Amino acid sequence: MDISKIDKNMVKNDAVLTTDDKDIYPIPHSKFDLYGIFYDSEEGCFMRMDRESARQSGGSMVFLNKCTAGGRIRFKTDSDIFSINVKYVGIDPFDNSCEIGRSGFILLEELDDGKYWTSMVTRLPVGVKENSSQCVLRGGMRSYILYFPNYNGVTELSLGFSKGAKIEKGNSYKDIKPILYYGSSITQGGCAARADASYQAIISKWNNIDFINLGFSGSATAQPSVVEYMCGIDCSLFVMDYDYNAPNAEYLKKTHYPLYESFRKAHPDTPILMVSKPDMERGLQEVERQKVIRSSYLKAKRSGDNNVYFYNGKNFFNIDNREICTVDMCHPNTLGMYLMAKKLYAKMKKISKDFI
Repeated sequence: MDISKIDKNMVKNDAVLTTDDKDIYPIPHSKFDLYGIFYDSEEGCFMRMDRESARQSGGSMVFLNKCTAGGRIRFKTDSDIFSINVKYVGIDPFDNSCEIGRSGFILLEELDDGKYWTSMVTRLPVGVKENSSQCVLRGGMRSYILYFPNYNGVTELSLGFSKGAKIEKGNSYKDIKPILYYGSSITQGGCAARADASYQAIISKWNNIDFINLGFSGSATAQPSVVEYMCGIDCSLFVMDYDYNAPNAEYLKKTHYPLYESFRKAHPDTPILMVSKPDMERGLQEVERQKVIRSSYLKAKRSGDNNVYFYNGKNFFNIDNREICTVDMCHPNTLGMYLMAKKLYAKMKKISKDFI
């Protein structure tokens, strides 16, 4: 699939609903740039990959594909208010993640110095599938980025602005293909406190490069339909964060290098960064899994591939205070995500100046 069809609005819409005090725009809309997800009009929700690839993957992939991890909207406006109306697919709460991290939208104002100002954080009460929120903006023409939830699906979304406010295209990402990430719940964003605190979102803030999050909680097992789908994505870097959901080291060994081979065959010149899991304290199995990934890397190097790289996940968290980097000895909290972003960003800068 041509990934440009995902990064742009697949359904063009120019309608605006005007009330006594607001202009309301249904999303997707031609005035707003949509990244990382697309709207499937037949399915009636936003998705990260096509529904048939998800269906063929089986298990929970149909639902997880509807989770909007990595979804973003960029726009500019001079409005002094912003409102959001959402209908969700719905997800049951799980005890190692907060509701904002699961279902919250995050609105950031993009400042001129590369910094960000939090303008809105939405909250969704447990058991509720519809939500409306409003905030006051600082006024004047400003740039914004709206992050979709990591662990819920969105069936309807509309954005409201002061009546007559100007709406313009948002800031552009660098003129470089998006970075593609594939992996588990950690890749999806569990258990960051906010959608903009996944390690991919943090890196994107630092280098202003678009990204595609194909992290699937408990379900990243290199299924053939997912591998085929990823091989059709034209990206600047493939971060192969595939480890956790393989049921054991033996399964990982059977699937890890073939995943690399398939992607390399489809993309002979794209850098590939293989990453192992960070929670090495959990036992011998973790050491064996790390050996599998490093073995894939060394095998690729021996085959003559000089554009493949490896990062040892045990180095993600600091030696001091490792115990506060996860919520449950597995999933990084926001501190853990920040440390992962910091280490991977440093690695990316060594791979190519394009990623700085």
